Amino acid sequence: MSAVGTATGQLREHVATIVVAALSTLFAVTLILGTGILTAALDPALIAESGTFRLVMLMVSVIFIIIALYVGAIVTANTFATVIAGRTRIIALLRLVGATAR
Repeated sequence: MSAVGTATGQLREHVATIVVAALSTLFAVTLILGTGILTAALDPALIAESGTFRLVMLMVSVIFIIIALYVGAIVTANTFATVIAGRTRIIALLRLVGATAR
């Protein structure tokens, strides 16, 4: 098998992990930009007088970013566990038919 075929096969195995990482990154960036837009769109005099609003928006952003990272980490770990389990099964089948460790 050529190097390109091997790279394509490895990439195909990790598509789910790449998609999850991209979605969590997109979610975090959207939250950060969304809170910035909300803060800028509201009355500047209200925001300048009250630091509480900024603090609440910051806390909401941080909580949702932590949730996104947590979910992304769990899905990524499960994806890699599934890939490793599939490879273990293939290696076991190859060993059964006489393949060596090489």
